[in-house]
Amino acid sequence: MASPQDQNRAVASSSSTGAMITDQQRCDSPRQSMSDAGHSASDHSTLAEKEEDDVVKEPVKDLPRRPTPIRTSKPLRRDSWMSNQLSPTGTFFDPVTHEPFRPNDNFPILFTESPSEEKSLAHRHPRIAEPIHNTHRPPKKIKPCFPTLRNRYDRGVAVPRNEESWEFDPLETFTVHDVYCDRRWSPNTHPEGQLYFSSARKDGQHLYLTEEHLYEQKHVDEMEQFIMEFERRLDTFGHKLSEEFEIFVAFDECGEEGWYYYCVDTARRCLFWIDRVDLTWMAETVGSVPTKAHLKYGLDYEYWIHVEHFPFHQTIPDSLIHDLLGVAIHQSVDSMTSLDSTVPFSKEETQQLVSLVKHLHTLKKTENSHGYIVVAAARLMTILVNERFFHFAGQHGARLTRDQSIRGKESKRTYLIRLLSPILFYAPETHLTSLEKIWVDETIKAHPWKSFITRLEEDWIQYVLYSTVLLTADVSFLAVPNVMPNNGIPQGQAAPPAVVATQISLIAAMGSIVVGLLLVREHRKKASESAQVAADFLRRRSHPNRGLEAMAILYSLPFALLMWGMGSFLVALGVICFVFAVNGLIPTILYAIVWGFVSLMIIFTILSQLEARMSLRWNQFKVFRWVRWFKRLAWWKKKSKEEEEEEEIEMDRRSISTNADSVRSMRTRMKLDFFMRRKKDSRRDTVFDLAGR
Repeated sequence: MASPQDQNRAVASSSSTGAMITDQQRCDSPRQSMSDAGHSASDHSTLAEKEEDDVVKEPVKDLPRRPTPIRTSKPLRRDSWMSNQLSPTGTFFDPVTHEPFRPNDNFPILFTESPSEEKSLAHRHPRIAEPIHNTHRPPKKIKPCFPTLRNRYDRGVAVPRNEESWEFDPLETFTVHDVYCDRRWSPNTHPEGQLYFSSARKDGQHLYLTEEHLYEQKHVDEMEQFIMEFERRLDTFGHKLSEEFEIFVAFDECGEEGWYYYCVDTARRCLFWIDRVDLTWMAETVGSVPTKAHLKYGLDYEYWIHVEHFPFHQTIPDSLIHDLLGVAIHQSVDSMTSLDSTVPFSKEETQQLVSLVKHLHTLKKTENSHGYIVVAAARLMTILVNERFFHFAGQHGARLTRDQSIRGKESKRTYLIRLLSPILFYAPETHLTSLEKIWVDETIKAHPWKSFITRLEEDWIQYVLYSTVLLTADVSFLAVPNVMPNNGIPQGQAAPPAVVATQISLIAAMGSIVVGLLLVREHRKKASESAQVAADFLRRRSHPNRGLEAMAILYSLPFALLMWGMGSFLVALGVICFVFAVNGLIPTILYAIVWGFVSLMIIFTILSQLEARMSLRWNQFKVFRWVRWFKRLAWWKKKSKEEEEEEEIEMDRRSISTNADSVRSMRTRMKLDFFMRRKKDSRRDTVFDLAGR
């Protein structure tokens, strides 16, 4: 007959085996949800006492062993909630109030009355688990967060590779998609694919939203702990808060642990916090704001970002769709009739936008596409309120045109670009002006930036092609016997001027090709980048004093080097043409006539560009003005003072009549059409044509 100590060891061993099999059966069922498996403490107590009584009454040698059932689900994980469900230091939830028990609560299933029984509890009870993982954590610090500053698209979650073979039992394919979570939380899949959970508390007045993985019970326990702590803090505000609002919760933001949250009042369409928040970062996104009132558009942007991320419980009223349609039509008309509109889309894109908003209104009535319609409408609203935020809508001095600076900054040219711009044929000045029009107050729009980069790439490709042709012409020109002797240049003798000029042209053409190819390669993908990426790129290239001057000089190098190569080639060709000993008299005269005519055309083209660049007039370039000036110096000194006074009076009358004519013509032009009031800004294509007639 066995001793009492041996019987106790046998009973404890058999009880542990039975507990392990019971846990495996409970957790391995593929159709069993976490909420159904989470029984109350009283149910576990009854079940445990019954099993304990059965084990004590039966003899040790006749203990039955349950056969292990065949299953296809995953084995029990060490961090599974079931392994520590009845741990004295674990987390338990009341089946009625869903409130977590504290470690000092009474657990009748675990604690006994006599000290002797309490000492042997860990060896006798068939349901006891060691408190390893799901221990009760102290409350974390609750911190505010913002929808745009969350790491939604960079959570650092890696999906592990699993190369196991997957076999299905008969009819199991019907339930393979059934994934269960805690019954207090409802899973949703965003149209982008992001999984998030929602839970209505306090009779549906508070809706909690999170993107944490609540299929793991440890995250559910932590979320419930946060809700209990957060509801306790909400009670201190009384009736100051709205009856219904939403709360977003995250456990980790930007690598820092904590409980992060923000609240959303859907009735007022506004975010709020129960802590003091600093919105200086929001004001710095637009440079600075004059008042707190302008941050309303920044908060509206945050609100619509939240609606876009959590769409399936949201409602989009018809009035919002009507507002979007009105905005789309206005932007379409403004982009077609204005050359410097603040609309962030092109003409074609605004027309497509009108059509899309009409489809939104049609599909809004269907239930299957509700979440997708909410995401689309919220995305459009984020663009709208973001434009109002950056252009200071409703403020004194709001930006009305794309190239208008609301900071009052005047672009000043430094000596660097003043010296290099004439040398580089004023190409840096042109590029700098274009850059300053799209980079106003350190803000940029995607559509103007895309058009600018696309045009630059096309120009650079053309310059590379022209430089290649020039390179071929230079090499062929050096093969001419009159330019380069067949035996080469004798040693110790200087190269002929034509050879020197041709080689300079070769070097400039090669430089244009190399620089152009490098720039095309660097900017090939920038046309498809977002406005934020473009703004970061320009901010890195901008200098505190010189601004974007270095960038403008770099962009002008392919054109400038090509022009220097062409000029050098013309010099080499001119040297060969005017060699009298080789060409003779008549060919030299013909060359001189042609060269004179071509030179006049080139000078004429240069003067036409200087007229617009230096605000000069054509009458300042007329030859008779210079002739008259010389006549005045030579002959008009002999005239009497009376004749000079009469001439001055006559000239004054001409100037007065001219000014009067110009004033009358301006008045007549103002009466033609009300569009003419915007002629100065060249904001209408029709006005520009009328002014040119």
